[in-house]
Amino acid sequence: MAPPVKRQYRSPARERAAAQTRATIREAAARLFVEQGYALTTMRHVADEAEVSERTVYLVFPTKLDLFGEVIGIAMAGDDQPIPIAQRPEFLEALGEKDGARALALSVEGAAALLERAGSLIMAGYESAGADEGLRAAARGGEAARAQDLRLVTEALATHGALRPGLTVDEATDILLALASPQVHQMLRRDRGRSLGEYKRMIRIALQSALLAGHHDGNAVDPTSRAE
Repeated sequence: MAPPVKRQYRSPARERAAAQTRATIREAAARLFVEQGYALTTMRHVADEAEVSERTVYLVFPTKLDLFGEVIGIAMAGDDQPIPIAQRPEFLEALGEKDGARALALSVEGAAALLERAGSLIMAGYESAGADEGLRAAARGGEAARAQDLRLVTEALATHGALRPGLTVDEATDILLALASPQVHQMLRRDRGRSLGEYKRMIRIALQSALLAGHHDGNAVDPTSRAE
């Protein structure tokens, strides 16, 4: 006779408490990574900031790189749903838009929202990548993923006939990567003190002028106003 199968016990209250602890640790780590950098932030610092034991931090996140990866991933996505950025409705809306100016404007809206949430964390990762091999590999992977996502935008522009004549998809992707980068976002928003509206307008103007057929007059389309 086979031994009875043990039923796994699940406690919703315990699961909610564990999720809250995980979120508290993430939020504490995000503050510290931005304020003092990845390299100088220790798991002990995170535990103190989150008001939990260091053992608890390690039970939830075995390494600091694991913790940073989840912190930055959720900041970029805006939630903890396992949906890639390129499969989210706002990204797909930009890809499906046949009007090039509006497609780029929607892309700028999405990129700006992402960088407002995660730009400082991304820069913290870049600034410490030279001293941490794992972080350096993660940064390279993140850049490759960003390039792949933005290439979808320029491919859509080309498919819809909106890309400037003579400009290849590869060239357009590199221009989009440069202008919608966390470095430019930090320079304009933090170092130059531009408002979010000013930042988005400047990036729209630059991208529409550089990438689109017939857009060389410095005018930018505002994605909030759409002609019917």
